[in-house]
Amino acid sequence: MLPSVAPVEPGPTASVPPIPSAPPPALAPLAPLPSVPAEAAPPGRPGAESPRAPASPRAPAPGRLWIGATPWGQVYVDDKLIGNSPIVGLAVPAGVHHLRIVRDGFEPFERTIQVAAGAELRLTGLVLRELRP
Repeated sequence: MLPSVAPVEPGPTASVPPIPSAPPPALAPLAPLPSVPAEAAPPGRPGAESPRAPASPRAPAPGRLWIGATPWGQVYVDDKLIGNSPIVGLAVPAGVHHLRIVRDGFEPFERTIQVAAGAELRLTGLVLRELRP
């Protein structure tokens, strides 16, 4: 059972004296804008809005790359060392890339891959072959 709560009566309200208004601070004059030559000015009608500039093209979203190799190896994408496998969720630009996995005593694994914008590419279960003498 909850205890009963007595109602609270509102108390006297305090009045706040008004703040005397002060004159606004003086603003510095603005520097004039540089003029635009007539041939560079966009065409338009008086009173009409100027057309919007086309949106700048954005780079496509990167793709994500997962690489797993047994035994582990050094992973290169486009001849740049990324690190040792496994590689998890590596962001790569969309497009064609050269993948290489190397390890001493094993044949290098090389492949050209296509990564789609915003897509995931999983290359797992790769087995590096041991070099035979």
